[in-house]
Amino acid sequence: MVEHLSELSVDTRERTILTTDIVSSTALLRRYPNDMLSAMDQHDRILHAAIRRHAGDPFRSTGDGVLAIFDRPLDAVMAAVEAQREMRDADWGPTGRLQVRFGIHTGLTRARGETDFFGPALPTATRLQSAANADQILISDATVQRLASDLLQTPFQLADLGEHHFKGIEPIRVHQVTAADLPNAFPPIGGKRETASGNLPANLSSFLGRERELDELAALSAGADEKISRGNGVVYWQVPKGSTLDSTIGKTMGKPRYKSSTTTRNLRTLEKVLR
Repeated sequence: MVEHLSELSVDTRERTILTTDIVSSTALLRRYPNDMLSAMDQHDRILHAAIRRHAGDPFRSTGDGVLAIFDRPLDAVMAAVEAQREMRDADWGPTGRLQVRFGIHTGLTRARGETDFFGPALPTATRLQSAANADQILISDATVQRLASDLLQTPFQLADLGEHHFKGIEPIRVHQVTAADLPNAFPPIGGKRETASGNLPANLSSFLGRERELDELAALSAGADEKISRGNGVVYWQVPKGSTLDSTIGKTMGKPRYKSSTTTRNLRTLEKVLR
């Protein structure tokens, strides 16, 4: 029994977890049931290849995402950056480009059987991924600290998003990975941010007027069959009928930050009113 416990303790060590998710995958599958299967195959090929090129192990599929494990934090971040670039350049067909969000955290993990892992690092990485916007890569401060010696040599930068509170885990400081050729402008992430006034929503509304909010909405990466364009005091937004709530802007507009400062109007309805 003592020998068995000793073996377990040796296997418990710090690793970096990367987890991903396809934004609006359910809506895409409903709209493109056959094409989405091909798109998912391409998504898996791109993601798994990027992970393995950087010495990672994609050890678990989540249906529309993956959990991968790395010995070096830099490898996890580089795999995410390269996967985003390759997905941007791939030909996706009728579904349009699949938009993926990433969460990366470094912490304790332990092997479970021959092919699986568990430990506190997994739920933290998953919380980061769930808080991210489409095309956004979020990493924990624990990962950033271990990247410190490599940052001068990396082809990416980090943006500090502050300390956030997520359900079921300790508060963590969150950073966004940025690169010149990848999307860098995003709405506030999910979760709650620690401020001087206490634990307030991270997407707290601003009193500086709504132009900033409109600029943020216009900068969002449009989903499949979604068109976003900035106008004078307005953002024009077009999605197929029945896809409003599952679209990029539809989901973003549901956040308190935008509910309190913006509103939506159907142009056909306005046209009828003005007649």
